[in-house]
Amino acid sequence: MGDAESIRKRLVSTFDRDDLTIETLVAEAAELLGVLTPKQSRYKVAERPDARTIRYYVTQKLLPPPVSYEGGRARYSGSHLARLLWIKRLQSEHHTLKRIATVLETATDEDVLHELFPAAKRRRPTVRSRVKPERLVSLDDAPATEIFERRSLGHGVSLDLPQRVLSNPRLTDEVALRLESLARELRERTTEENKGEDS
Repeated sequence: MGDAESIRKRLVSTFDRDDLTIETLVAEAAELLGVLTPKQSRYKVAERPDARTIRYYVTQKLLPPPVSYEGGRARYSGSHLARLLWIKRLQSEHHTLKRIATVLETATDEDVLHELFPAAKRRRPTVRSRVKPERLVSLDDAPATEIFERRSLGHGVSLDLPQRVLSNPRLTDEVALRLESLARELRERTTEENKGEDS
């Protein structure tokens, strides 16, 4: 299959396509999932998505609707493939579909790629999105009178969270998932640095 960078390039090349059939989506996902995600440990969660799973994800708004229909058959894009891979990765990390939907509704294609390939340098723009993301709620838009609660993370690092975020389960879930992603990225960086010291 190749290294992570060649797999990333292969995935990025699909973003220019909008003619993927559901069968192609299933086949591509099955091949890439074997490399990009750990083995699914929960018996109730399918390790590889099938056509029925993809249709279910669309109805649950985990995946956007097909980009078009040709002869009555739905056509998908590379954005669908990347998001499908990320859903299965998050499921393998024991996130619920509800929680995954919360994060996906504001994620751009670049965000999805960064989550799938955290070691890759972020480049903008690398992909043209065929999915129209909703406006991301920015904590920088907070009113001047907003009350924050400080959470200590240790070693002089703290996080100030607005009370409006803490009182909103959807925003709290989004922040929690992004913090878990940051933790995973920091662990990977530490692992890479330790490998460099050992050699």
